[in-house]
Amino acid sequence: MKKKSTMKKRSFFKLFAASTLFTVLCLVSYGSPARVFAQDKEAQEKEEGRRISREAQAALVEAQRRLETNPEDQAAARQPLVEFMAAPPPAMPGEANPIPLVMYQMLGQLWYADPKAKNNIEESQKIFKAGHTAYPEDEMVLYNYAATTYELERFLDAAPLFEKFYDLSVKHEIKHLNVAAAAYYNGENLKDAKRVFIRMIESVEKPESTWLESVISICVEQEDSKETEKYIRLALDFYPMEHKYWNLMGNSFIEKEDYIGAASVFEIATRVTAPEKGSQWKSLIDLYNYSGLPLRTAASIQKGFTLLVKDGKEEDQHILVAEAYVRGARVDKAISYLDNVISKNRSLRLLLKKGAILSDARRNTEAIAVFDECIAMDAKAWDAYYMKGWAAWDLKDWETAEKAFDKATGSKDHRPMAQDALDMIASLDEAKSR
Repeated sequence: MKKKSTMKKRSFFKLFAASTLFTVLCLVSYGSPARVFAQDKEAQEKEEGRRISREAQAALVEAQRRLETNPEDQAAARQPLVEFMAAPPPAMPGEANPIPLVMYQMLGQLWYADPKAKNNIEESQKIFKAGHTAYPEDEMVLYNYAATTYELERFLDAAPLFEKFYDLSVKHEIKHLNVAAAAYYNGENLKDAKRVFIRMIESVEKPESTWLESVISICVEQEDSKETEKYIRLALDFYPMEHKYWNLMGNSFIEKEDYIGAASVFEIATRVTAPEKGSQWKSLIDLYNYSGLPLRTAASIQKGFTLLVKDGKEEDQHILVAEAYVRGARVDKAISYLDNVISKNRSLRLLLKKGAILSDARRNTEAIAVFDECIAMDAKAWDAYYMKGWAAWDLKDWETAEKAFDKATGSKDHRPMAQDALDMIASLDEAKSR
């Protein structure tokens, strides 16, 4: 199922010459060709030499007079223009259209500026469309046609109009391509939205980050992982210190199930911007664990320790570091790390973990000494008795093992296994006595 567009719709675009077209008409006079001064020099030059018939001049002046007499009554001001356009006189010599451009502009504006009129934007758009058909090379009428079409939420009609306006205009303001891209996107034409955003990116020395993010977002929606990664890399070329792009790159590696690559990228992200939550470190740690990189796990836990302990006990994190060192075949490093922590906080739990690590490494004499420390701290340290028993067993020190297992039976958790061990020791003693 197609994903719903998340890009916000652009709701309103100011029309060209909103006030200029209403005031310039007082310059129109009978007896001489009209000179309509448009908003900018290029548009003014286009208007130079265009002849306006006496009938058209009369309609324009009457519309201007009515508007000045009662600015609130746009309907009255529209009437002479509507009547003229309904039955225009024959075109003047050299004139392709008897309806002058300024009349389309003024009537379109009068509709647009009249919220009391029914379907005023719709009527305004129809006039600007007719004006564009009659004068396809005029920038202002094209822009107004595009803007009203967009405002009517006819996005797929508006988008190519804004592209055409950008190509037609002398200034080539990139913001108009941005509107075209947004219109394509809002009309769910992702292909052309992406094309226009890429056009924008390639047209400048350093593209805006929002353009890059838009292309990346579209690539993700299109499930095009190759293109997604391409534009994330491009974003990083321009904005290497933006944490969000490193995160996006990491996610793209996860999509490809390249967890080592993802972990490396997320590691860089933590250097660009220090994580603010323990969960951010945990995600990186989980990736290192999954990728079988225990030493990187240990290093990451220590780097993110302050944030991680907010989500759990300090001892939990210390134990995770020690376990990661052990998985990386760094038993001495694990013991050294725990010794350093225990010297500041003599914890029974940490001592037990140290003893367990030594026992698993078959450094049993050292392990027994640590378990004895635990028992000295707490006479009911059942785990210490139980693990001491197995360390002594491995040394074939049956007397020490028997005493330890006997103590361990005081715990219901260890009682069954400790009793089994005692029975086996008794069997061994019996076998020796025969």
